[in-house]
Amino acid sequence: MPLARRLGGEPAEKIAKACLELGAELEENADVCARFFFLPKFPVTVKIWLQDDEMEGSANILFDASANSFLHSEDIVAVGDMVSHFLIKQYKLMYGAGV
Repeated sequence: MPLARRLGGEPAEKIAKACLELGAELEENADVCARFFFLPKFPVTVKIWLQDDEMEGSANILFDASANSFLHSEDIVAVGDMVSHFLIKQYKLMYGAGV
């Protein structure tokens, strides 16, 4: 929810640059799709769909099917929160505090 609320109306190019600054690999599955390697063998994929005239922006944080082999469910949720927080923070650092 914080990603969609804070970044859903921002330009995709700027969001993508912020993801790259955090070491993500970009993919083509959404307006912005970035895969972060939070831990070795623990990818976290962030997909952001930007708002338009008909729909609000939305975002998903996805984990590999083997995520439960590495962390407990509560820890996986915390990883999602951290990735979201760091992406929003990086965007603010690069483009200003208006987000």
